Amino acid sequence: MEEQNSQDIASLLRGIIREELQPIREQMSQFQNQINIMQGQVNNLQEQVNHIQGQVNNLQGQVNNLQDQFTQFETQRDQQLADERELVLRLENLNAPNISPNNSPPLRLLNGARNEYED
Repeated sequence: MEEQNSQDIASLLRGIIREELQPIREQMSQFQNQINIMQGQVNNLQEQVNHIQGQVNNLQGQVNNLQDQFTQFETQRDQQLADERELVLRLENLNAPNISPNNSPPLRLLNGARNEYED
């Protein structure tokens, strides 16, 4: 009988423990569902981050291309300015011996036109 009582008590205790643990199990299940939902949200956010990173990379490539184009433009501009300065110096050197205030190339043209008009 004592053995039967021990088994009955053990069975009763298991039932009580099972009943006490049921709300905890339900809470654990709810927590697991919330964790799964949040993990899905994290995955979606990671996909968005990856997409945005791809856009940033594309924009950085465009910026790099524009910087290269600008550098090429500056180089061409600098070369053109240097070529123009050299041409001006050559022209000045060609005309230097013959130039006087009344005999500069523009004045010679003007004087020539004036002489033709007066004739």
